[in-house]
Amino acid sequence: MAEEPTTIPNAFAPVSRDEWRAKVEADLRGKPLSSLTTELEPGITLQPLYTAEDLPAQTDTFPGLPPFTRGGQPLGTAGAGWRVCQEYSDPRMEVAAAMVKSDLENGADAVWLRMACDTGVRVLTAGDVETVLEAVDLRRHGVHLEALSDVVLVSAALFAVAEARGVPLTELRGGLGADPLGTLAETGTLPDGYEAASRAQVELAHFCSQRAPGVRAVCVSTRPYADAGATAVQELAYAVATSAEYMRRLIQGGLSPDIAASQIELALSVSSDFFAQIAKLRAARTLFAKVAAALGASPSAQTTTVHARTSAFNKTRRDPWVNMLRATTETAAAAIGGADSVATGAFDELCGPSDAFARRIARNTHVVLRDESHLARVADAAGGSWFIESLTDQLARAAWALFQTIESEGGMRRALGRGVVHTALEAGAEAQRAAAATRRTAVVGVNEFPNLQEQSVLRSPVSLEDVEGELGNPFGRGTPDERQDLLLALARAARGTSEPGTLVPAAIAATLAGVDMMNLGTMLRDGFPSLHIEPLHRWHIADAWEALRDASDTSLARDGHRPRAFLAQLGPIPEHKARGMWTANLLAAGGIESAENEGFADASAALAAYDGSEIVVLVGKDERYDEAVELCDAFRKAGAKLLAVAGKVPDKQEQYRAQGVDVFFYAGADALETLTKLHAELEVAR
Repeated sequence: MAEEPTTIPNAFAPVSRDEWRAKVEADLRGKPLSSLTTELEPGITLQPLYTAEDLPAQTDTFPGLPPFTRGGQPLGTAGAGWRVCQEYSDPRMEVAAAMVKSDLENGADAVWLRMACDTGVRVLTAGDVETVLEAVDLRRHGVHLEALSDVVLVSAALFAVAEARGVPLTELRGGLGADPLGTLAETGTLPDGYEAASRAQVELAHFCSQRAPGVRAVCVSTRPYADAGATAVQELAYAVATSAEYMRRLIQGGLSPDIAASQIELALSVSSDFFAQIAKLRAARTLFAKVAAALGASPSAQTTTVHARTSAFNKTRRDPWVNMLRATTETAAAAIGGADSVATGAFDELCGPSDAFARRIARNTHVVLRDESHLARVADAAGGSWFIESLTDQLARAAWALFQTIESEGGMRRALGRGVVHTALEAGAEAQRAAAATRRTAVVGVNEFPNLQEQSVLRSPVSLEDVEGELGNPFGRGTPDERQDLLLALARAARGTSEPGTLVPAAIAATLAGVDMMNLGTMLRDGFPSLHIEPLHRWHIADAWEALRDASDTSLARDGHRPRAFLAQLGPIPEHKARGMWTANLLAAGGIESAENEGFADASAALAAYDGSEIVVLVGKDERYDEAVELCDAFRKAGAKLLAVAGKVPDKQEQYRAQGVDVFFYAGADALETLTKLHAELEVAR
């Protein structure tokens, strides 16, 4: 006989938001409830509590339905999971080919190649492209290109390689990466100007829609903006503004709104703000659907594919092992956010060409998250979370408002040309630099918890002479006369004197006949004016701090020791321990060593134990500093060049400065500026 189910009564009475608020305000003892809120970025505030009341309207949709916030497919990536689509940019084609082969044999599903004549993986002929793709099964593995201004040349080579292998173009999967505004933002140059680059983009879209339906011709990449420090709202707004510009161009070029939308994919960077990045990817789909709908696309065509890459902006050269944790967090956020494909950067990517171990760790991050942790078993795992849904809505609304501003001022092309984007990013960069300088933004291993004894990760730089020696693998068997005729046909197509849709076939035909990319590029660009702007400034959050560590390393190599500080820790251990650890951590972030000690009964005992270090820091309770400061002159006579006090002591600063104290260390101060001044005073080599 089956047992009757046990009825468990609800032992907890419901609690209203007002009751919760009253309890929290009582516990805060006078502080306002707003003290528990967190500003994620300007205009985006996180609340301490989310309930069903915070759900935005229309959150009851399903994955695979407009506005596609929950994913472009009914099951999202549930089942097979996201595609492991690692990115490659090593200039040596043979090395890049070996990386591709290793990754595809060990869990990768697709490849993303930054590949051009003078950027990323260097190629000159279709034979070079064939070398890079040697291990790629074009019927099975997606190939995504990021060729900047060489997009037509490299795309033609890809199609030529497929035809030479006997692979029908209808079986190809991936993207060509035609992104003239992204190229302009990153490099500052469009060699053949925007109009010609835009026309080539349209030609590629025509070709893919007709001959290679599994390939998207256009990519909206936010890499240049993310690498310049863009916030989540800025990254989304620039992506949607660029999408709108490209869709309009494609429609004007003769494509229907549905086909135009289907030719665009998004490539977004993902940083370590875990929940914000999940919400950002979900918002990106909503925003793209909104733009596609406004430009006439039907509901079924309002979705797109999203490729996510781990951010380079927050990675470090110092203690790069921490980059593994950052990249794992970012890959997980990309997966939960519903990215269709994800690329995880190697932990040593800022140190030079990554080694096999670093690449294996990056690749295996996917294996652990997807195949062992089963992050892909649920469609839109974040859906229904009051917090994530609210944050997604906030980001989407803020990005849409910024997009509308960009549109009202002439669109994304004009915003780049007039420097509007540059100004906005630089303003944000100043705020981010200040947050890192004051250590409100912690960069573990750099401005927090640095290890001065770490062994630097060194990678040998690539010799471009060696790269140039590899270029020029033969491809095609056309005679000189045939190649000349095909180049003339290409020139006619490039200038628009032949029927639309002839440019890409002409480029493929010339490539199959053996014309190299330099000759193809010359023919495509001849007679078109180039376009130049100031490229977006690429930087990393840890740059200024790592420069201090570099200077310390130089001093170590030159003098046999780093800049040194003596911690005059006063009183019993409980009085100085916390401040002493905080101070040692701060000094180490600037490459300044400080030996440990158990403290001293008073300042006189500290003076007697002084070891001759260039900096003396008084550490202890504020009440002990009056007596200690009186010995500043004695410390200077004993060899100290600089004297510091650990603590703000605002009511005593002027007095202590008059008695010989040079600097004060305290939380909230511009630590980077303080340490930079110490380096200058000590003449630490830069």
